[in-house]
Amino acid sequence: MVQTRPTVDCAVLLRHIVGTLYYTCATSFNLEAIMSAGAFEIGRYINNDAVVFGCRPQPETKALVIATITNAYPVGAVTAPVQARLSGGKRRIGMTARTVTLNFTGAPPAGYSAGRSIRVPCFGQAIYNAATFGAVGTYLGSAVAVVGRSPERIR
Repeated sequence: MVQTRPTVDCAVLLRHIVGTLYYTCATSFNLEAIMSAGAFEIGRYINNDAVVFGCRPQPETKALVIATITNAYPVGAVTAPVQARLSGGKRRIGMTARTVTLNFTGAPPAGYSAGRSIRVPCFGQAIYNAATFGAVGTYLGSAVAVVGRSPERIR
């Protein structure tokens, strides 16, 4: 009798492992995805050296207001030859934008969970500077408090 080994679809197995790992990390650190699912638009990001990068945010990213400063795109044309990444790990190569981590202090907007943190990229230095620990503001009309910051990274 010839025994056969079961075949494994490696792509399916890899998707399962990555999905499980993402879910485990997201629930362990009490984080939601950076933004809700939706359309993207062409935007601009200015780094600490005043170089303007192109980026692809979701329109709702501009709805962040901290200490009366709006998360607006910087003025001026894109001058960098590459795009800024609005999310990513510390080991990614390229320009990764500065972000703030927020907690909803009241009822979250539709599509977001109460008690979860979200990370939002800051297109300009002014809003990032205003986003000190404990600073309050609004995101999509809901009250938020800053619970963390992450500086931009260039690798």
